Amino acid sequence: MSPAPAPTVGATDTPAIAAWTADEIAEAERQCDGLLSGIAADGDRLAPIRLGECGTPLPLRLKRIGSGAGVDVSPAATTNCALTARLYQWLETVAQPAAKRRLGSHIVKIRNVSSYMCRNRYNDPAAKISEHAFANALDVAAFELADGRTIDVKTYWGAVVESAEAEAAARAAAAAKTTEGDRKSPVAGQLNLATRSLTRGISTARADTPPKAGTPDAGQPAPTVPETAELSFLKELHTGACGVFTTVLGPHANRAHHDHFHLDLKQRSGRSYCE
Repeated sequence: MSPAPAPTVGATDTPAIAAWTADEIAEAERQCDGLLSGIAADGDRLAPIRLGECGTPLPLRLKRIGSGAGVDVSPAATTNCALTARLYQWLETVAQPAAKRRLGSHIVKIRNVSSYMCRNRYNDPAAKISEHAFANALDVAAFELADGRTIDVKTYWGAVVESAEAEAAARAAAAAKTTEGDRKSPVAGQLNLATRSLTRGISTARADTPPKAGTPDAGQPAPTVPETAELSFLKELHTGACGVFTTVLGPHANRAHHDHFHLDLKQRSGRSYCE
């Protein structure tokens, strides 16, 4: 890493409300030296950022990380030292081995879609402050391999989840329609016991409230989910990330994450939040 410039507020149009003290910056530098010792990474130490609650005393502009030729981070990500160290661990121990085993190649680039940003979660003013606001989170949308392939989360996992949700919604709608038809049938009115027997276990969920992917209605066959090599690769990366980061969100979490992995190091008292 290149040495840090003189401590100033990071480039922004928003005025800083407070500044990091010299002691806080010195402690951050001490911790960073320890965290990044022995880690192969190419980037720059930036000036401290402090915008109200947002910021970090020692942000990094990370351009490449990993052993050998490394993995390009495109575009370069603004992170803190702890997140950089964990990203290295994840790439080296989880992502690269999975790429070689599942896809017969190795990762040469990751697509960064969000790193440091002074904002609340989901850009909702009523929500809590995001870990992105502390340079403590990274959103990764795709992985480029040495053989030229690009494995993006939206195409190979997000679209699969959306397809499964649509299939589950269609099944629920059909089941609701069948149940409604039975209730209106003259024969059904005379044979209530038989009707209950025939419709037991059929969901009456409305089509506009589809069940969460991976949780099909009771009595209904699970939606068909093709398990391609690319999907298996992404699932392995997601599962492995749960042992490295404290928060991992992907396509199964919600629609906001259908096209990327969210990785952060939010302080938690228990185990990682992984969805």
